[in-house]
Amino acid sequence: MSTKFSESSCADGWVSYNGSCYLFETVPARNFEEARALCNQKGSVLFYVQDEAENVFIVRMLDRLKSSAPWLMGLTDQCSEGKWKWIDTSAPATFIKWAPGQPEGLTKQNCVVYSISDTNRWHDVHCSSKNSVICKAERMMVA
Repeated sequence: MSTKFSESSCADGWVSYNGSCYLFETVPARNFEEARALCNQKGSVLFYVQDEAENVFIVRMLDRLKSSAPWLMGLTDQCSEGKWKWIDTSAPATFIKWAPGQPEGLTKQNCVVYSISDTNRWHDVHCSSKNSVICKAERMMVA
């Protein structure tokens, strides 16, 4: 049996969308560094959003999961306050879906979550806070 890369197939437990695979991990809740390590261990990165269509897909998935926990993504301004970048791609965030009044944390809140209580819009939070995790892989290996 040979291993190949597939644009449409994802490993068990992952969800396929537009050539990428997504893992929604609720237990245990993790802080930013733990979440990043989990995703890297699974051959992926902490989730990043490229456009409105992908954001809508994620919001629909979160609605289906019916979790009340915030969902951590890979957006941070840890390196330079106010300059939000995707941690694993180093790309500046060109698509943003902040909730009204966000980001608000100045130097203390450098990581971002989907806030379930704020209709899945983005909030900045302390990177040490424990949240559910979304991992993203451009392609997954399937047998």
